[in-house]
Amino acid sequence: MTKPATLLGTSLFIKIGDGAAEDESFAHPVMINTDRGLQFSTSGQEDYVYDPADPDAPAWADFYKTGMSLQVSGSGKLDLASLDDYFTWLASDDAKNAQIWFGGATAPHIDGGLKLTDFQVTGPGGTGRTTCTVSLTFRSHGALIFTAGT
Repeated sequence: MTKPATLLGTSLFIKIGDGAAEDESFAHPVMINTDRGLQFSTSGQEDYVYDPADPDAPAWADFYKTGMSLQVSGSGKLDLASLDDYFTWLASDDAKNAQIWFGGATAPHIDGGLKLTDFQVTGPGGTGRTTCTVSLTFRSHGALIFTAGT
């Protein structure tokens, strides 16, 4: 058996755009540098088809997809310099351009808009010198464009 191509977790990058009108820059923020996750979902509508020869039998369910979305989760260390930007983003209905890279510069990636929907800060107690962490959740807004790697 041939070994499958795998990806280290540290090579999954969620990059957020800076909003520049020309030559937008994308960066992988500190607040998404320890854990990252992607959940692709579809929504749809069910329709039930009954058997005319046996109307008392359970109907067959047909499912028609009507939408697709992406939920992105990430966590990392609290970056105080970015705190105001993330609170402003959370309070707004604005989507920011984002890129999700599955490896380096020639790897497959997804481009699309993300809205920040959840922002959690955790400050561990005790006597240790552990720093605050952040958990963020984003939802896609609009089309997602997948580009295959080269």
